[in-house]
Amino acid sequence: AKPVYDQGLACFVPGESVQPSLCAGAVHGVFDLKGCLHEGLEAGRYSVEALGLRPMTLPQLDVSYTPALQIEAIWEIPTTSRAKAFVDFQNDVTSSDLKLAVRENYVSIEHVKRYTTAGM
Repeated sequence: AKPVYDQGLACFVPGESVQPSLCAGAVHGVFDLKGCLHEGLEAGRYSVEALGLRPMTLPQLDVSYTPALQIEAIWEIPTTSRAKAFVDFQNDVTSSDLKLAVRENYVSIEHVKRYTTAGM
């Protein structure tokens, strides 16, 4: 499935799949323990049934404590030093390179990427 960005979760989650697939837990955008266990058990049960087998009865898991989860996107961590904030170590691209590309009116991410990797 092609990943789709979920603004509320600040992460990519699987989009609509063109073939049968199962995603559970964090890869599916569920981060709390209770939700991850539930989705994992359901995915396992579905997989066993898809093989024509009978799933075994599993004990009920008591997960009463679930901490509140507040996810916020962190796009850049500000610093007071002159240290470089690398975005791509391999191609030596920093966050200031990206800002420069945007200031020079590169809007499309493909153009920004080409500008920063080829022109820096």
